[in-house]
Amino acid sequence: MLWSQILLERSHVGKWVRDSLSKIIANRPEDPIQFLASYFESIREKGNRVVRAHQVLVLTHHSRLAFEDNVATAYQILSTPSSSKHSFGLTGSAYKELLRTILRFVPETIEDDVMKKISPRDHEFIPLDVFHHGILTAFVLKDFLQQSEGLHACLDSQSNGQVPQILCEAVLQELKESVTTTSTEPISILQAGARLNEAQILGCLEEAETEAKSSLTGSMSSDEFIRHASDIFLEKVKPIR
Repeated sequence: MLWSQILLERSHVGKWVRDSLSKIIANRPEDPIQFLASYFESIREKGNRVVRAHQVLVLTHHSRLAFEDNVATAYQILSTPSSSKHSFGLTGSAYKELLRTILRFVPETIEDDVMKKISPRDHEFIPLDVFHHGILTAFVLKDFLQQSEGLHACLDSQSNGQVPQILCEAVLQELKESVTTTSTEPISILQAGARLNEAQILGCLEEAETEAKSSLTGSMSSDEFIRHASDIFLEKVKPIR
């Protein structure tokens, strides 16, 4: 064996390369270079298990089949004890830290509300199914809020960040009715929001505009609209206790 090969084996570089190629094949990322950068970043962050778990979870979108494997890997990372003094298993404190890492760009009030539904007590041990439910809920919520922001932008014909309140309420009601008919699975809630088609939106807008002409109405900002949309989402989320 060549010295260079021996060096690669001893430094684990060869294993990392093989593992990274396996991950690319499994996840099929749109941007392989960025994917590799994130993967090797997760290896570098050995000292922080929450960071490593988060890096694994963001390797692929939650709608991809490979996400299920990544959730299991993240659970394993957090469940493995950092020393012989600790027992195997994931505690609520580490789990909540990971959830807040995923939700760090979500408005604080919305983050607090979702955490009340899906976060456990610090001392509790978290089984894989509870972990999966919470992690998926957090990622789906982020997508749902992006959808909601896009809906408000579509209504903002003046491009000033404000939309007549009556129009917003009409679309939010349509969104609520669409979500109400779904199961409590996070993906189902997201799909219900995505199924709001152009005809449905135009129909409720025409009715709202007719009513708006005959009455005074205020306006609603994007932040307010997203807040109301998040309430609709959270009503359907199954609490863990």
